[in-house]
Amino acid sequence: MKKILITLLLFLTLVTPSYALTERVGTLTTQRENLGSSSAARQNLKVQTDEAKIANLKERAKTEITRRENFLNDLSAKISNIKKISDADKTTLKTQLQQQIDGLTTLLAKIDSDTDLVTLKEDVKSIVNGYYIFAFFRVKINLLIAAERLSLTTENLSVVYNKLAARIAEQKGQGKDVVSIETLLADMLAKSNDAKIQYQAVETELSALVAQGFPGNKSTLMDARSKIKLGSQDLKTAFIDATKIRQGLGNIGGNLKPKNGTGSALKSDTSRGQE
Repeated sequence: MKKILITLLLFLTLVTPSYALTERVGTLTTQRENLGSSSAARQNLKVQTDEAKIANLKERAKTEITRRENFLNDLSAKISNIKKISDADKTTLKTQLQQQIDGLTTLLAKIDSDTDLVTLKEDVKSIVNGYYIFAFFRVKINLLIAAERLSLTTENLSVVYNKLAARIAEQKGQGKDVVSIETLLADMLAKSNDAKIQYQAVETELSALVAQGFPGNKSTLMDARSKIKLGSQDLKTAFIDATKIRQGLGNIGGNLKPKNGTGSALKSDTSRGQE
């Protein structure tokens, strides 16, 4: 009986470490399997996340490109209504806008075919960095429209000026004191002439600008905008002079009222010239 117990003890002593080692190996194997499974799950999740990002970026890109193409078409229609630039200049501008539209259409096709997230991000960035729709074309064409408004308002004021000058001469011929309103008349003419100088300079500056030169030519756009503001202020002052002259003429020789709403129209055109 004693021998049997000793034999059993020896067996247990030999077998137990082997069993523990086997259990340890099995645990490590399970852990490695779990780690591999987690890595695969993470990789699968990354793929799904990238796919979602790609789909979202493509949808946003399509929206932004469509918005820009619609805006360019609207600008092209505005160009047709600008009377103070030549047909050749209109054609040039419209061609530039169409080139932008064509480029955006090509870009959208490339974005639709992109499968790599990094490449897609760069293509989406180029919608803004490669096409200066709002920063350049919108500013340039709106400045051209503003210059035309200044031109039309200046022409209207010139008609008013001639009528006021004739009336002042008439009163002066009758021996009336018109010194103060002659001063106003001279200022009205000076301001109208300066406004003309400003909008003509704007037209000259803008005619040579192209999108490929942006943002290097941004300073020219800003200078044109400053000239529009200065010309607009000139016309406001000229309008105020005209109003004071009417009042002065009314005081010395009968009321002189603007006909057919000329005064209010001039005021409206002058204020819109700032746009």
